[in-house]
Amino acid sequence: MSPSATEAIGTTAKTSSKINDEVSSSTSTHTIPLIINNEPHQSSRTFPVYSPADNSHLHNCVSASASDIDLALDTAQKAYPAWSRLPPPQKRDIFLRAAEIMLEQKSILEETMIKETGADPIWAGFNTHLAREGLLDVAGRITSIAGSIPMTSEEGRSALVYKEPYGVILGAAPWNAPYILGFRSITYALAAGNCAILKAPEFSPMCSWHICDILHKAGLPKGVLTYIAISSEDAPARTAQMIESPIIKKINFTGSTRVGRVYGELAGKNLKPVILELGGKASVIVWEDADLKLAAVECAKGAFLHSGQICMSTERILVHKNVAAEL
Repeated sequence: MSPSATEAIGTTAKTSSKINDEVSSSTSTHTIPLIINNEPHQSSRTFPVYSPADNSHLHNCVSASASDIDLALDTAQKAYPAWSRLPPPQKRDIFLRAAEIMLEQKSILEETMIKETGADPIWAGFNTHLAREGLLDVAGRITSIAGSIPMTSEEGRSALVYKEPYGVILGAAPWNAPYILGFRSITYALAAGNCAILKAPEFSPMCSWHICDILHKAGLPKGVLTYIAISSEDAPARTAQMIESPIIKKINFTGSTRVGRVYGELAGKNLKPVILELGGKASVIVWEDADLKLAAVECAKGAFLHSGQICMSTERILVHKNVAAEL
């Protein structure tokens, strides 16, 4: 790693420590700040976060205002030129370090997810593990991004196709698998040289805060990744503000069909590419030669894991009529 990259990582680590100090010092008030330009950012509005297990008050989270969104967009846009030019090996080192930090903070990450989402410890552990595997996958792909040399119609001439990053992307992930889907919504875009704004789900904003904190600790330069949380009341207006901004070039949304339709409409009106992963209708087929005891267990597991609050949770079971009664 070059001296300049090492220096940048050292500076980022100090900033991340400052953010952690602010979160720790706010334990009495339970307020989670936004992260803009790798710095903790407070605002005038907050919203409460409750445990779904016992409805206890966990903490408050800052809700971004219109001016906060403008600042986040401007900061990301300014960070884009330098980040897009950073050599792939230096980007790779950041993601590898982030994977190491995830191991170091495994218990904290799982505890936060259990508290905010009501997850079983096994489900929380699976999420943390798979999210880390995703980071390693991203790191492995960074140096393999390649263009192409297509054929042309003119003899003696060839063309070169380069892959360039879009600019600033918006990532929005749901609360039920916050680490897997939160990391996925931004890391591949970051690896390709884009800057990203991560919009946290209002039910598990601290999980998303950890995602940004880990990547900042790993050395992500200032402004490359921004953490935004918005209350449910303000979310429609603030989300539209981001999607309609000319700074946002692409959107990645995972969530409900209802909200995904809104994202799709706004993206379409503004002629922006959008990736949507929405609610599923997962089926199980049990044929007459199936192991019925195994089928019964797997059907129950598929339907009720994480209280059935997973996009691929089993919603219908199609059973061969010859074994339907026995199943």
